[in-house]
Parts: sequence; structure tokens; C-alpha cells
Amino acid sequence: MHPVLRSHPLTGRATVFVSPAYVRHVVGLPDEESAALLSDLYAHLFQLRHIYRHSWLPDDLLVWDNGRLLHKATTLEMPPESERVMWRVQTL
Repeated sequence: MHPVLRSHPLTGRATVFVSPAYVRHVVGLPDEESAALLSDLYAHLFQLRHIYRHSWLPDDLLVWDNGRLLHKATTLEMPPESERVMWRVQTL
């Protein structure tokens, strides 16, 4: 369990912390209200104005703040001979 809203540890800005891949229910709400709230949140989060889609080129490097960004790998769109290489770096 975790809060639906949380504060970013560095900026203090509010962050919506839900993902349809993991969040199934809002604790404390009846099933119908929970489903409606999550549906509204996802509808807002997945508006095109909130989405960045990267068109990969050789040697590209992407950096994102994992605490404020929902992300999804798009490896199914890669050519069969391609390799997805990732390095994880954490900073303080």
C-alpha cells in the first residue's frame, strides 16, 4: 500500500503515484468509488498533453525523474535485431 498522492522528496511538489499496472483499488473507498477515482486519474494522466514519446536514434540517452514520471518500455516496436540496453543510475 502507498499513498495516491505523495510529495517529491526534493521539490516537495505533489505527485500522483498510481499506475494501472500496479494499482487495483483505493483503500477506504467502496469498489465503485475506487474504480471511478482511478478511472478519472488515469484519464487525466494519459492525456496527450502529458505524454512524451521518444523516437529512438542510435546513441540516444534519456534521463528522467522516476519519482514524477510514469514510463513504459516500447520494446515491441523495436526491430528484431535490436537490443535494449539500460543502465540505472541513482543520485542523491
